[in-house]
Parts: sequence; C-alpha cells; structure tokens
Amino acid sequence: MPKAPAIPPIPALSVKHAHQLEAIEHELSRALEGCVDGYGEIHSLLKAETYLQAYTVRIFDFYVGSYSGFMDTHLKAWLPDLKMKSIEWVIHALANFSGVTREMLREQFVKLSATVDTHLTSIYGTSPNPLLAGLAESPPAQASPKLVPLPPLPPNVREHMDAAPAYEAVSRATNDDYAKAGVDMSSASPLLIMAHAATHGAKTTPAKRPRLSASIHSPSAASKMEAYMKAKGLNQTEFAITADTTDKTIRKFRQTGQVKRSILGGIAKAMGTTREELLS
Repeated sequence: MPKAPAIPPIPALSVKHAHQLEAIEHELSRALEGCVDGYGEIHSLLKAETYLQAYTVRIFDFYVGSYSGFMDTHLKAWLPDLKMKSIEWVIHALANFSGVTREMLREQFVKLSATVDTHLTSIYGTSPNPLLAGLAESPPAQASPKLVPLPPLPPNVREHMDAAPAYEAVSRATNDDYAKAGVDMSSASPLLIMAHAATHGAKTTPAKRPRLSASIHSPSAASKMEAYMKAKGLNQTEFAITADTTDKTIRKFRQTGQVKRSILGGIAKAMGTTREELLS
C-alpha cells in the first residue's frame, strides 16, 4: 500500500506578517486591560471571553490569509497546527494577568478550540470560494511527526508557570496524545501544553507561584525613556503617539515608574529596543 505523501512543515511567517501578528497581540492585551481591576483580577468575564474568542478567530484568519498561497496544496493539512498557534497567542496574553488561574486557562482553551471549529464551519464552509469551503471539511489525518524532547525552560518562561514540575509531568504524559492527534506540540509553549492537557485528562499540581502582575514598576526604565526622548528631541505627546499610547500614560510613567506591562512593550518598540532590555 503506497504511503501518504509527507506533509511539509509550515513555513515561517515573513517579517512583515510577524510584526502584524505582534500588533494584534498588543491590541488584545490592551483590550483585556479593560476587563481587569487594579490587582489584575478579571472583573468582567463575559467581556474578556468576548475579546478572547474574537481575537482567536482574528489570528486564525490572519494565519490562513498569510498562507493563502498554499490554499490548493498544504493549507488544509496545516489547519490543526494553525489552530493551536492561534490559541497559543491568546493564552499567553491572558496568562499575563495575575488573577488568571490555571483552571481558567484550561476552560478557555476548550472554549477557544470550539470557537475556531465553529468559525471554520459557519464562515469558511459557506464561502462561495470552493477552496475556502474545502478548508471547512475534515482535514486528512497527519502523519505523526517524531516528537523531540522539550528543551529546558528559560527563566522568563518559567515565570509564566505556576510550577515547573507540573509542566514537565504534563508534557511527558501528553506528548503521545498530541502525536496521535497529528499535532506537533514539541515546540508549543508551556502554557498551551498545560491548558491543552486538561482536554486529555492530564493532572497537574496546585498553583504555587503568583502570576505576573498586569503592571510593572521600574523607575530605571522610566529614566531610560526620558533620556531617549531628550536625545531625540521628542516631547511627551510626540513620543506617546510613537509608542501607541497617551501622553497621560507617559506622564504617569515618568512620575511614578509604574506602567502596564502591555504598554511597556509599545514604549520599548518605539525606542528600538525590547522590553527585557528596557527593564535591565
């Protein structure tokens, strides 16, 4: 019996598309900030879930559009992985808030997975374009790739997790399940693995570490920003526009050293650096 043709790996996004995807994530983080209180606790779950579902669909559609050149060849086979990637972006944005529990991540993973499936059927399935409509049909089973051991986690990734041993146990227990499903999770984020494990019955240990706060206190970063503004001859309003925020936010950051985590990313980008470098 002839073997099914091998499915090629998904190509990397172009630099332009990568920046566009990052901008979408930034928009999601800003939207979620309107759903939390000063302690990072979500006070409007319905509003937050609406954003999560809408942005998951938006990111999924973005991926499909980015790989539209493969519409009549490999795109259909790539859909399971693109679906997982879309959910991963949203799970990461949600997990940045201190009030988000592991149970909430699990629950949202299940809901977002169903959201993408419904979107495929209701939107793509009714498209007059036969290529788009074909994407809504059940994709062919993928040949399970050989999963490689996950690399050691860097410190900044571990900060997003409640407990490293829980992640390691879940990844060992569920790799076979992912392979059988035709999805290569070997490069997936720890958060996505832990959330996805809930749908396969994997057990995790109780939370032990606090999650990241939605805000950052860094007077040194504020000083670096001021120095940059002075060197470039930018006033507060001009720099705020470049950083995609308001002059009120910039003024508060200069005065208190306090700024929301997602906004700091825009400030760092406007300065031509990274958030990590700005905080160092």
